[in-house]
Amino acid sequence: MLRSFDDTFGCEAIHRHRNPTGWSPPPPAVSAWPAVAAVRMMGAAFCEGLAAHREYEALRSRGITHERALREALGLGCSRLPRETVTPLYFAGRA
Repeated sequence: MLRSFDDTFGCEAIHRHRNPTGWSPPPPAVSAWPAVAAVRMMGAAFCEGLAAHREYEALRSRGITHERALREALGLGCSRLPRETVTPLYFAGRA
């Protein structure tokens, strides 16, 4: 009866290639390091945001306007200081 078995599913065509030792390495896994690096960068950005917020609140509590406090807290460009506080540059003995 086994000799008259008709293989309609094609099971005989499947050949498994094996290592001579019988061991095959596991399939390559996706590395978790890029995800860890992204989470660390988000944590660092969050800490920088908190520090900027604290600096902004400290400047606002001292009576500095919103635009100037925001610019100084975020480090965007130079803050606009009044002319009286700017020290003149001396060039060739002239102010």
